[in-house]
Amino acid sequence: MKLFDLPPLLGGHVDEVLRVSDPALSWLRHVAIAVENDSRLGEGLSASDIVDICQAHSIDFPNKVSTIDLDQLAMLAGRLLGRVFSSHADNDALTIDRYEVTHEERALIRPSDGMEYRKHYYWFKKR
Repeated sequence: MKLFDLPPLLGGHVDEVLRVSDPALSWLRHVAIAVENDSRLGEGLSASDIVDICQAHSIDFPNKVSTIDLDQLAMLAGRLLGRVFSSHADNDALTIDRYEVTHEERALIRPSDGMEYRKHYYWFKKR
């Protein structure tokens, strides 16, 4: 029921409860805020780019990761993002707070040996 043509007071409340209860979603919200602060909304970011953003803004990974190796952090970020996207109905788009995060996998050719590999990119935008 709508009163005075206003949106429901608890609209989106369930989504917020789910986000707060999932450390990976809370981490991704912090990343989205940092992406906006860096004026990188709308830019395709790899897991390595996201690690750089986390380090620049002192954003901790969930579960207090003890490594500082950039390759391991990028793999961790990729696994976190993969889990977050696979656990939602539309695994190409995710809404967190006032942000929408989309995901795309691209086939690229490695210059060193000409072999094809898959790379994941993530776009953040404001809703």
